[in-house]
Amino acid sequence: MTKQEFISRQQILDRGFLKRSSVLLALGIGVVVGGVPFVNYLDRQGYIDRVWSVDMHWGHGALGVFLIVCFIIVICKCERRGVPCPSCSKRLFGSGARIAVATDACPYCGEKVFDEDNVAGQ
Repeated sequence: MTKQEFISRQQILDRGFLKRSSVLLALGIGVVVGGVPFVNYLDRQGYIDRVWSVDMHWGHGALGVFLIVCFIIVICKCERRGVPCPSCSKRLFGSGARIAVATDACPYCGEKVFDEDNVAGQ
């Protein structure tokens, strides 16, 4: 793979990641923002006491846990993005990708990331 192909693939993967994480984050915030009035409504109607026999704060706590789980999912997805190194198969993204572009070597294993023929022709 050439340096330009690497940069193009990295940009495509970054755009896809940003779209997915933005949708997930918006969904999580929407559930929490919409869920708080819903939990308050259920508490005023007495449904929470009758069905779950718990305090209203447990409902808010459950919504908070849901939001934390959404953040964890977004963070875990960060690990899967990036273009894999041809030698060690570690994913190169963020500062690792910038180091690879600047030095033509993987920051993890030190091996060449780009084809020598194509790099010399640029």
